[in-house]
Amino acid sequence: SISPVQVAYTREINPTSNSAPAVATLNFLSYLFVALFSNLCGLMLDTFAPSLVEGIKVYGRNSYLLFFLFATLVSAIGFISVRHLPESNGKNIYETR
Repeated sequence: SISPVQVAYTREINPTSNSAPAVATLNFLSYLFVALFSNLCGLMLDTFAPSLVEGIKVYGRNSYLLFFLFATLVSAIGFISVRHLPESNGKNIYETR
């Protein structure tokens, strides 16, 4: 789910009349990202063949290294993106841009 900080910021950077559709779009995109990210992570783990232990897949070190490298990359992109957002000081800044 989305955090209150994301909802507040989304309301502050969009026109007041469009704040509800903006928050709804943010919510949709959050769930879409979770769906895509989880499937992509499954594909990445399957890149290196898992071993079967009593019928259960056990992924090796390389599978998890690839997964955590990808997660670190996504986190770094998110951090860099957030650093480029303008400060709103709790006010709607759509009109001032």
